[in-house]
Parts: sequence; C-alpha cells; structure tokens
Amino acid sequence: GVMGGVIFTLSDFAFAVLSNQLHQPTVAQQVSINYLSAPKGNKLTAEAYCRKNGRTSSIIIVDVSDDVGRDVAQFVGTGFKL
Repeated sequence: GVMGGVIFTLSDFAFAVLSNQLHQPTVAQQVSINYLSAPKGNKLTAEAYCRKNGRTSSIIIVDVSDDVGRDVAQFVGTGFKL
C-alpha cells in the first residue's frame, strides 16, 4: 500500500500550489492531516480549495481520493502570506 508520508507529500504540494496562486510568497504556518481509509486502485488525486483567504493568512482544505472513489485523507493547512 501507499505510505502515509506519500499521501502527506501529495497533500502538502497541492496546498503549496493553491496557496501560492492566491498570494506569492506564502509559507505553511500550521498543517494537519486525517487519514480516512487505505487507498485502493492505481492513482491518488488531491483536490485543494480555499476555505478562507484573509489579509495575512489563508485556510486551504485538500481532499485526497483514489481512482475507485474512496476518500483517503483530508489535509487542512494555514498559509501565512509573506
């Protein structure tokens, strides 16, 4: 199976891409991840969306799923705008 560190890295990368599209440069201030189920299938997908985009920080949610439709993890990150 896919190790949790791989799922975290995928989530963190999706967080970085979206947060730096909102405001560049942005750094991670706090992150957390909840592993929901073991992935099945052959591919993982991370979908990031902005929950809050404030003056100095942003909250980004990343949902990770596999190619059979299972929710694998949810990542929540706070980005600090430099």
